[in-house]
Amino acid sequence: MASEAAAQKKSNWLKIVIFVAIIAAVVIAVRQLGYMKYLQSPQLLKEAIDGLGFWGPVVFILLWVASAVFFLPGAALGIVGGILFGPWLGTFYTALGSTVGAVAAFLAGKYVARDMVKGLVEKNPKLQKIDEGVKKEGWRFVMLTRLVPVFPYNAQNYVYAMTAIKLPVYALTTFVFMLPGCFAFSFAGGAVSAGGSPTKIIAYLAVAGVALFAISLIPKYLKKKHGDVLEVDE
Repeated sequence: MASEAAAQKKSNWLKIVIFVAIIAAVVIAVRQLGYMKYLQSPQLLKEAIDGLGFWGPVVFILLWVASAVFFLPGAALGIVGGILFGPWLGTFYTALGSTVGAVAAFLAGKYVARDMVKGLVEKNPKLQKIDEGVKKEGWRFVMLTRLVPVFPYNAQNYVYAMTAIKLPVYALTTFVFMLPGCFAFSFAGGAVSAGGSPTKIIAYLAVAGVALFAISLIPKYLKKKHGDVLEVDE
């Protein structure tokens, strides 16, 4: 039994080392090859993906997966969806991409880097709030954290793998409650690709502004109603 436990522990550590090495290799490669600029600039990313036709949405979703799994900066992707595909399709592809990325990171945290993530959670009281929140609220806590930016998107995906939340519930809740933010940013991006039409530009920016304003009110309401589970010590 002791030898089996030792072998299991060695196997777990090997998984962690391999996983960390892959993340480091990908991040270094992205930086060294100069691709990081595409993840930081919506316009450059549009130029890189534009013209791919059918493969455009596929590449866009894969970028979300890479961003979520390898902790790459993906803030620009929300706006790029609107630039590339227009506000409505941009909303759909952004919500789909962010959900697929969240699921990929969730599975990586559960089956590949479980011990590493578990160790980080045990040492970080802030991340422990996610496990506590799921125990108290279930899927509603996923809803809360997707609507209220208390925890970073990339960190959430991995930490949720340590909780009792079921994958189908996690995926569906993530998709539905990330839609408002995807909608707002896609309309903002849609204004960039509105073809120079002042009417469309103003309309898209107005919709994005109203949506962002409405979203900004959500945290206050949710923190007032669920302050006990959303309260995070600095």
